[in-house]
Amino acid sequence: MLPLFAFAQQGPIEIREALAIGGVSRGGRIPVPVDAVLDRIAAGTLGTPKEGDVVPFGDRMPAWRKVSADKDGWLGGNGYVFATVDLQSAATMMLEAQGDSIVYVNGVPRAGDPYATGYVRLPVSLKAGLNRLLFVSGRGRMKARLTPVNKNLSLDTADTTLPDALTTDRGDLLGGVVVLNAGPAKRGLRMRVLLPDGRSRESALPSVPALSLRKVPFALPLPYEFTGTTLPLTLELRDGARTVDTTKIELRVRQPNEIHRRTFLSDVDGSVQYYAVNPAQQPGPENVLALTLHGASVEAQGQAQAYKSKEDVSIVAATNRRPYGFDWEEIGRLDALEVLDVAKRTIPHDPERVVLTGHSMGGHGTWSVGTLYPDRFAAIAPSAGWVSFWSYAGGWDPEPGKPADMIVRRAMAPSDTLGRLDNTVAQGVYVLHGDADDNVPVEQARTMKAALEKIAHPDFSYHEEPKAGHWWGDQSVDYPDLFAMLRKRRLDPNPETIDFTTPNPAVSSRAWWATVEAVTEQGLPARIRLKRTSASVEGTTENVARLTLKRPVRTVSLDGQSVPVTAGSADVTLVREGGRWQEGKVPEYGKVPAAMGPFKAVFAHKVVFVVPTGGTPQENYAAADHARYDAETLYVRGNGGVDIVTDAELLKGGFERRNVLLYGNADTNKAWARLFKDSPVEVRRGRVRVGTKTVTGTDLGLLLVRRKPGIPDCLVGALAPTGPAGAARLVRVATFTSGVAYPDWTIVGSKGLVGAGFFGNDWNLGTGVSGWNP
Repeated sequence: MLPLFAFAQQGPIEIREALAIGGVSRGGRIPVPVDAVLDRIAAGTLGTPKEGDVVPFGDRMPAWRKVSADKDGWLGGNGYVFATVDLQSAATMMLEAQGDSIVYVNGVPRAGDPYATGYVRLPVSLKAGLNRLLFVSGRGRMKARLTPVNKNLSLDTADTTLPDALTTDRGDLLGGVVVLNAGPAKRGLRMRVLLPDGRSRESALPSVPALSLRKVPFALPLPYEFTGTTLPLTLELRDGARTVDTTKIELRVRQPNEIHRRTFLSDVDGSVQYYAVNPAQQPGPENVLALTLHGASVEAQGQAQAYKSKEDVSIVAATNRRPYGFDWEEIGRLDALEVLDVAKRTIPHDPERVVLTGHSMGGHGTWSVGTLYPDRFAAIAPSAGWVSFWSYAGGWDPEPGKPADMIVRRAMAPSDTLGRLDNTVAQGVYVLHGDADDNVPVEQARTMKAALEKIAHPDFSYHEEPKAGHWWGDQSVDYPDLFAMLRKRRLDPNPETIDFTTPNPAVSSRAWWATVEAVTEQGLPARIRLKRTSASVEGTTENVARLTLKRPVRTVSLDGQSVPVTAGSADVTLVREGGRWQEGKVPEYGKVPAAMGPFKAVFAHKVVFVVPTGGTPQENYAAADHARYDAETLYVRGNGGVDIVTDAELLKGGFERRNVLLYGNADTNKAWARLFKDSPVEVRRGRVRVGTKTVTGTDLGLLLVRRKPGIPDCLVGALAPTGPAGAARLVRVATFTSGVAYPDWTIVGSKGLVGAGFFGNDWNLGTGVSGWNP
């Protein structure tokens, strides 16, 4: 919708009376929402709910009912909450809601605050007369209020990302702070940081969307000398020559041997993230470096503080992007790996003594990350960890007789930790769990113990703490026997044998001196079992289409076949065609691990969102609203920030080395023709074409990913509707929900999944796999 920019004259408005309805949707981690109210939103038939109105769902007949806020403003109920606000004149106000996952403001989707953090404040455009607010609440209660806005641009320090200043630091550090924009989209802003001694540092800021927010990165200068325990700084938000807002922040000042926070710039979206360090008290190149992963609701800072400082172990706590984040999968997994890479560059340690541990959700993360990357960790030690979404956290299974469902389920293979447990054979494993855990049942640990015994794991230890619950003090993570095992283990940097399973080379492709570059059957795991003696390699493969071996390699025998290889210093790439192996090369524009899909892989390489200008005003506004909602959601769930540009701006250049996500279709987004010029899948108004098959209807939406033309290691994706109903459904797909994945292309509609598929290694349909639901 066309936004209005006008400041409200009245005071705060608290939502105290509303209508609520539950039992109208199916819960769980599902790829396409099953939701009777969403059906009405998509069809444009929701209207204004009234008390007693029935919304049938299956064999249930739930009805809208009145709810009132308690003394603290909380409205009870799971499902939908509908409220109205009547204004005498149009106004821009700040919506402060907690406990909701999404809110529709006069039909426009905006991000919610599902974990009730209290720091999500969104500028919203309200019209004169009756305004409709429709919230989705999934955690039992929610609250909301509207507050006046008195300026277009302001700084919000309720949710900063800041480092600690170490007394040994020199040069600039990085910080992140939220800019609220109650006006049109803004570019060219700058941040000036003033030190107590009068010196300052100014940074250019990225764009901030209209009527939205963005946590922006900026440089933090440091004084020449430190005194005291805090460093006060003044932030000035500048628009041209004007200072439009000012606020103060403080950095903690810490000694290098104290627990502290560090920040870095993420390659996922260019945002500033932090990690916490509990440093070794005797720094040295022989030390252990332990990456620790926190549980749900825990900050990385608190995770690091749960460990007693150790003489010879530096403990680094990643964030998962947020206390709940992504269950250490998807963007959460990328955060763990980015933190590990930064820590390895900056903290003295023995590269053969890098280990991984974590608690609860972080225990699951230890299983997940540790089994994906066996050549990165000498040992893994999950505490109170759950196995997978299917064993604990509401994983989705396809319905029988639905081929598209089966293809989508393939895309979820990286979440299957049990499917690659053999990867731990080269690692030490310590499993810790309280036998009275009422949060993550001890059966989760016992399942993994039985699985490790089944593969005759050569080095694993298991301990159940008697009568211990989920958290039984700091020993839940800082357990002496656990750390004794972590200390003793060393990673062999060049093992003679490799037994490695990858669920998808896009997620995990390398194990020591071998890299699975591509698979034969898309979406299914691949396995290599190799042995190297001197410069000879022999072994077997399963579902491997392309394999690269590091030199020295003079002779190769794979799957019973002798494979001639040329002499040289470059790595050897072997390709399997027609059942026979031969030396080949990595294709310039075929699928490679860095650009392979599936769909969610587009959220990397500083992804940029591209909105259309070639549609009708309604189509353009709907796509821009969707992109803004996704950017806000990535901020809320992942502490992220994304550039949103128009198709015309993208076509001018400047984004070549970045992933791109298009909103709109071939009729509305002017960048489609360039970015998807070779795609056999296309969306236009009223239809989706997949090769020679065309599906029609205005209720369809496509999730698509392809290699970016001319850039072999970047991706381009699309969220492409065929009409207004399809656009409404795409807003609600599980884009940022961990445990839900999509293949290279997925079509959704009013009846759920329509079709799905993976392209082949040449990005064509015929060499890939697809499925269509009846």
